[in-house]
Amino acid sequence: MVRCAECGVHAPKGDAVVAGGEYFCSTEHAQRHGARASGHDAR
Repeated sequence: MVRCAECGVHAPKGDAVVAGGEYFCSTEHAQRHGARASGHDAR
């Protein structure tokens, strides 16, 4: 199990999305987290 860097939900490692060396529960959360980290709002 890994923890989503965006929302904190735990997901099986095999189902998680990896982006920028971090784990996410969905591609939406990976994109949202990446946009915020780069200074852009993903909304």
